[in-house]
Order: sequence, then C-alpha cells, then structure tokens
Amino acid sequence: MTNFQVSMLSVKSTETSHKVNEDHFLYEEYSFCEGKKLRLIVICDGMGGVGMAEGDQASLFAVQAFSESIHRQLLQAVMRDGLDFSEEGFETTAVWLETEVMPQAAKEANQAVYEKTSPLAESGTTLTAILVIDHYAVLLNVGDSPAYFYDAKSGELILVSQLQTLAELEVQEGRYEKYSEAYYDSSHILSHCLGEYDIIEKNVIYVRRLPVLCSGDMILAGSDGAFGRMGEQKILATIKRNIDNGRERFALKRLFLQARRDKKDDQTAVLLCVQ
Repeated sequence: MTNFQVSMLSVKSTETSHKVNEDHFLYEEYSFCEGKKLRLIVICDGMGGVGMAEGDQASLFAVQAFSESIHRQLLQAVMRDGLDFSEEGFETTAVWLETEVMPQAAKEANQAVYEKTSPLAESGTTLTAILVIDHYAVLLNVGDSPAYFYDAKSGELILVSQLQTLAELEVQEGRYEKYSEAYYDSSHILSHCLGEYDIIEKNVIYVRRLPVLCSGDMILAGSDGAFGRMGEQKILATIKRNIDNGRERFALKRLFLQARRDKKDDQTAVLLCVQ
C-alpha cells in the first residue's frame, strides 16, 4: 500500500475590498473492503471581482456536488459488481474512473452551481479534482486552477492540468510567449468554468491519468492565487527547499508568500507527497 503525507492551506486575499475567501476545497480519505484507500482532492476557485457575485457560494456548491457524486457512483459500483483494484484489474477500473465517474461528477457540479446560484447574479467557479487510489491517480479540471506532478526520478515539476484561459488560447495562436507580461494581462480571463450554462460540454471537461506514483513523487494542486506568476521551476524550488530541510508544513505557507508578491488573490493548495 502506498503511503502519503498531505499538507493543506487556504487563506483569504489581503485586499481590504475582498470580504470573503471565494475558494473552497476538500481532502478526504476512505477505505474499501479490499484494503485499498481512496483519496480525493477537490479545489474550486469561485469567480468574484467586478461584475461577478456569489463566487464563494459557487465554489462551495461545486465541491459538495462533485464529492457527493463520486461517493454515490463508487458506492453503487461496489454494491452492484464490486471494484477490481488489483494490478491486473485496475486498468479497467481506471478507464471507468476517467471516462464515466469523474466526468459525471463534473456535470453534476456544474448543474449544482447553475441551479443554486442566483439567476440575477453572474457567477461561476473553476474545478480541479484528483482521485488517488494506491499509486494511481486521475485528474479532472475545468477552468484555470493548476495541478502539478513532481517526478522524483527526473526531478521535474510538470503542469498536468489544462489552463482554460484567454492567455493560453493566444499563446497557441502565437500572439505572445507563455509567462510573458502580455500573457499575464489575459491570464485571469477564463475560457471555461462551471455554472455558466446548465449543461457543460464534454470537450470542456479535461481528464487525464497521471504517471504511476513512486516514492518521492508529489502532486500539488491549488487555486491560481496560490502560485501567482511563478513558473514551474520557482514553484518547485520553493516547495523543495522546505521539504528537504524537514519543514514540510511550512512549504505551502512559503509558496503563498512568494505568490503574493505578484498577485493578492485568495490562496488554496493541497500538497500530496508519496512516501
């Protein structure tokens, strides 16, 4: 059985005009009869600011609906047929999680945000979720809340989520370089989010399986405010400096302090380290 160490942190923006933390997150663990433990990370960044409202409610509704859907689908499967988490059978289970369970949960989260937020208030939220079973992990995201995977063998931190922003679209069109000043001018404008429409299109929901988890690997996910304008190398240096010095519980706090030099936004992150 794979063991993990988890760190979590969420803080409100330091801007005096920012009344509440519009991020919501969840980390939970539960076990199956076979002794396999499932871990679920969900992070939602509610959309606030000028012209927006109820961002904190939108993110809360999304976290609740996504988690409830995952629980219900897994419980139904266990009661009906059982789930095969053996090395031989996990491929079938992983495909099911990728193609059915996670996307369905995202659809239900979208519906909850659309129905529960006020029709008179423009609102929405991002969604980034990671489902971990033993040394396997599946990621889903809508919006721009980033998720990273650290490969201990290569020593590289890789962005594994899809940043659904105007900036990313314009980089693909060749208008400017990623992480340039022009990039950051448009990086806050989302191309997709939950709650904008009553039905979310299938191609909006990004799902992928992460590399097999090995000792020393890390999964890091958070709202965009947790990372500010830091690229992968700077994020990794900040995290590793604290972990290597035995200060794991300070890693996210130091990351947030670095990020606030560029962006005074709500900050939420979960760091999962493979032991």
